[in-house]
Amino acid sequence: MNATCIYEKSPPISPSAAHQYEDEIAHRWWALPLDVYLPLSNGDGFQLLYAGRPGGPQGPDVLDAVLRFTNNHHSAKTFAAISGQHANNIVGDVEIHIRATDWFAHQHHTDARYNNVMLHVVLICDDTRPTLRQDGTTIPTCSLHDVPYATRQPAQWPCQQLMARMDEEEQTRLFKLAGILRFEQKTLTFFEQLNAAHPSDLFSVHDTCLIPALAEGLGYGRDRDFFRAAGLRLIGMTNTIPEPLGRAPEPSPLDASRLHFLRNLVAQWRITGAWQPLHQALLPTSAATHPRRGGGGEEWGGDACIALAGGYNLATISSTSTEGDASIPSPLLTSPAPTRSGSAPPTMVVLQKLRNIFAGLGKSRADILICNIVLPFAAAVAQHENDTILAEQARNLFIAYPGLSSNQITRAMCKQLMLKNEPKGACQQQGLHFIYAQTCREKRCIDCMLGKQDDLRL
Repeated sequence: MNATCIYEKSPPISPSAAHQYEDEIAHRWWALPLDVYLPLSNGDGFQLLYAGRPGGPQGPDVLDAVLRFTNNHHSAKTFAAISGQHANNIVGDVEIHIRATDWFAHQHHTDARYNNVMLHVVLICDDTRPTLRQDGTTIPTCSLHDVPYATRQPAQWPCQQLMARMDEEEQTRLFKLAGILRFEQKTLTFFEQLNAAHPSDLFSVHDTCLIPALAEGLGYGRDRDFFRAAGLRLIGMTNTIPEPLGRAPEPSPLDASRLHFLRNLVAQWRITGAWQPLHQALLPTSAATHPRRGGGGEEWGGDACIALAGGYNLATISSTSTEGDASIPSPLLTSPAPTRSGSAPPTMVVLQKLRNIFAGLGKSRADILICNIVLPFAAAVAQHENDTILAEQARNLFIAYPGLSSNQITRAMCKQLMLKNEPKGACQQQGLHFIYAQTCREKRCIDCMLGKQDDLRL
């Protein structure tokens, strides 16, 4: 008899033993072979396309697993409707417990950090109640009790074979290309926000776009929505603040220090503005005497969806990359823009000016804000105002920017691509983020730019 799950009552387990047992269940999850079929407690089933990557100490145990629900059953329809993803292939998190009731015992049904969980993996189904998320969504449960123990064979992904055929120079060129595309994608987002923005009583149009983005950047890797809402609240754009993740009565020391920094910075920007000092730090000292080139559609083109580098159409690229084919332009179209002789100060001088604006925050986080927000925002302003000097400065500075601190995505991509070392420079690191977001997160290998770039080499 093939049972989909076992319902039984069992005696309590001590916390230390429970942690050990959960580690064993997690080990069984990671050992499952790819493409294995697994049953669900609701009678559906799914195929495991990718087991995901380990979560952190807070939140779900597994992040960004990829499942294919079979026969277009209820589970697939539910998550497709919620997330807007493909009807069968679903990307999301996985939570692992000994018993099904542990979900409620651990209060995950009241914790918004678990609202991206799409699968509850347990050993014992001791409750017939559906697993409910904080947002009201019901998620399926999979019991590993009847799943045979397995030893996973190393997966062979197409990208690993492609990377093995590339030398270091080709890899560098590929990651830089991907990094530039991510930069242009961010630039387009800011350009659209600038078109729709309105000034407030104290802040300009530029500042009402920039300050919330910088506030959100302080929350990268943490509670982004809360930090962005805090930024909007500080500039008077909203009166509501979402419930912080984790149900903690007080923010962590790190979050508290960043919120304090944000409050002081916004207080200063009420006098100076946020964009103005950043703009001055970015501009070459001779920029005031140079006329701005452009002024028609000739240099920028007439379409806001045309990227700054070589006319690459970003309208086909989704920021969440759930559908579509991210076509890859020729590398010749995205080579770094030439810099006018003597028009820009040394890169490190400009970097230090920008970092000084965020003094007290720490170099690593300041660099993250500058590279992810300030420079693409500057490029968007340049496109909005036909300021080619600022456009070249922002783009060239992004390409030359030194490496940022590694994070979960860059480390996961290095492992996925079997790279010996993380690529050097922020542009290449951002390229890893771009590839991950566009296709690798969903494991849509057929659409991946690595394969298309390999076709150009042949």
